Amino acid sequence: MKAKMPSRRGAIGALMVVMILGVVPVAAFLATRMLQSSGTQPIRPILHRVVPPGEGPILGTKTTLEEARSLVPFSFAEPSFLPDDTRLTEVWVGPAADRSLALVYSNDILIIFHPMEGEAMPDWEAIINQPGLHFQKITVNGVPGMGADAGVQEIDGVEEPYPGSVDWVTNGVETTIYGPYPLKILLHIAESMH
Repeated sequence: MKAKMPSRRGAIGALMVVMILGVVPVAAFLATRMLQSSGTQPIRPILHRVVPPGEGPILGTKTTLEEARSLVPFSFAEPSFLPDDTRLTEVWVGPAADRSLALVYSNDILIIFHPMEGEAMPDWEAIINQPGLHFQKITVNGVPGMGADAGVQEIDGVEEPYPGSVDWVTNGVETTIYGPYPLKILLHIAESMH
């Protein structure tokens, strides 16, 4: 009798239980193995980073923007355009092994920078073509990526709320912007980051 492999939803549930117990590295490993063994590739923008419950937008430490610039191994730009009186409210830096950076803004805008060192470039076409997802090809200042309007995405046959997003890679750093705005506005934010 063949054992049934857990769904992505089951993998996330197992991950949450293990993280609550405080075993984040083991949880990340197990979740990755469960997703790989199920034959399903993780959906990068939806399952972007492992986040312990009740903590920041990425696994890491809350800091200042000035300190973050000295802690991450890459340069980053802040957007010169933000809608509706949006302001920076929090800055998070990942642990030394990861060094991702999250900029949290009012109005539910989140920008995550993730160094791609040793990782393959995202296959935008493969992600876009996954059933039930509503991503489309985009370009940010001439660089290819993908994006989606805010709304609902289908994950394992269940419709889930999804903020709009724009995702692209420049100079070895993946940048993802999330927010409850139409793709056109998120692209405007992205293109203002240079």
